[in-house]
This record gives sequence, structure tokens and C-alpha cells, in this order.
Amino acid sequence: MPVDVCYWTPAEKVCDIDIHAELRKMLQEVADRNFMLMGDFNYRNINREGTVCESSASAETKTFMECVQDLFLTQHVKCLTTDRSVLDLVLSEEPDLVYDVNNLGIGLKTATIIG
Repeated sequence: MPVDVCYWTPAEKVCDIDIHAELRKMLQEVADRNFMLMGDFNYRNINREGTVCESSASAETKTFMECVQDLFLTQHVKCLTTDRSVLDLVLSEEPDLVYDVNNLGIGLKTATIIG
């Protein structure tokens, strides 16, 4: 099973590529395969359960989460990874693949480590 790691730059475009659209396209290509994608996605205002956006979320965050839901992917992080949001996500096509993800309570003032 491929396990991929993502660090999402807060920049809107990198080398004139719409990285938001490229991520959604990549998810569509692998959604029917056995995979796990994890990392810091920098999509702000995803709720504490890590499944829906708060009303103040950006259009890109909302579009990303709609893509995750449309593809029936599971977002496994169910705890805040910053003081206000779930920025670190673990995505897979299999709901039972990952369990017991916790905020370890260590890290920087504005972000923590999950395990």
C-alpha cells in the first residue's frame, strides 16, 4: 500500500500551478486504490472532528473537503492539531485502516504532534 506524505505550502500557486486543483486531481486518481496520504495540508477551519468546514473556511478549504466527501475518503484525525483547526490530515479510502490518532500535546505554541 502506498503511503504518501504531504507538506502543503501556504502559497496559493507554486511555479504557476494551481496546487489546490492538482491535489484534488491526484485524490481522484487514487481514490479507488488502497492508499494513505498524510501531512500538513494547511487548510484552515476544518472542524474538531476533521470532517467538515466551519463557515469561516476559505473557498479552497471547502472545495477540498467536498472532494474528500465526494470520493468517500476517510479523514482519520479527529482532534485539533493547532489551537483552532485540524491542519494535519490522514486520508485513506478505508475507514478501518487507521485508528486511535491522538494529539500528543508536544510541539510548537501553535501546532502539536499527532501520533
